[in-house]
Amino acid sequence: MDFRDKALEAAEYKCYKCGSDVNEKTAMYSYAKGKQESVDTIQVSCPKCELLKVENLFSSFTSPAAESAAKLWLHSYIKSPLFTVLISLVIGLASSFGVNQLSKYLDASHQVQPVSLDFKEQLEQLDVTEDSLKTLLTFVQSQKEITALNEQRIQQLEHEKARLEPLVKADKATVVALFAEQESRASANTSKERWFGFGFGIVASIVASFLIAIGKNILISRRRNS
Repeated sequence: MDFRDKALEAAEYKCYKCGSDVNEKTAMYSYAKGKQESVDTIQVSCPKCELLKVENLFSSFTSPAAESAAKLWLHSYIKSPLFTVLISLVIGLASSFGVNQLSKYLDASHQVQPVSLDFKEQLEQLDVTEDSLKTLLTFVQSQKEITALNEQRIQQLEHEKARLEPLVKADKATVVALFAEQESRASANTSKERWFGFGFGIVASIVASFLIAIGKNILISRRRNS
């Protein structure tokens, strides 16, 4: 007699968990945890209880998606083991073929293609473009330096303006005072010239009248003497 038959007889053809009836075809066997492996420690369970135990085992260390897939596979295996194995083999072979083809495609897409003439021309154009960019960067850098120098000169001029502005204002006041003095002197000289001209005119008029009177007297005297 096989040890499984002995364990089944010892369990009285009952599941050790739920107590449901089992037979040689439906009974499932496992050793009790923590006990020595022998015929007496073999546990006989029904497919439903064994499935629940496996489901609990999967749920303890797998993701929900993997747990659902495992439960589906186990249910299918219990109902039809041969069909489930065949379907699993077909899916596995199809998956392997798909992964292999995808790997070949990715390897082919990442292979280094031979350098063509067009690619060489593009490289040469890139070199020319790089040189142009370097020239442009040099020009921009020089313009930055020129701009910095101009800003420095502007700051120097502003500083010089701030330093000379008080002097310019003071000189302006001095110039205004000089112009006022010159204008005052010019006004005084004009007044003097006017008075001098007026006096000179009076004196000239008196002298002219005196000379005219003398001339008249001389003429009268001559007429009388003649």
